[in-house]
Amino acid sequence: MSPISNVSINMVDHSVTFSYQNETDVSVVKEVLKKLGYPVVGDANAVKTRAKSYISCAIGRISD
Repeated sequence: MSPISNVSINMVDHSVTFSYQNETDVSVVKEVLKKLGYPVVGDANAVKTRAKSYISCAIGRISD
């Protein structure tokens, strides 16, 4: 069984929720999302990370 399950993406409030087995799993998910351009709101995000997030969001809006 995967340590991450019940993944849900809420496009209205721009959030992701999921079930996990331990804190290590949460750290892995956060890192993957950050690499994809979706860092955790409130984390210390560098300008490069914020720019990547903005571009990822813009591409998603264009695709819709």
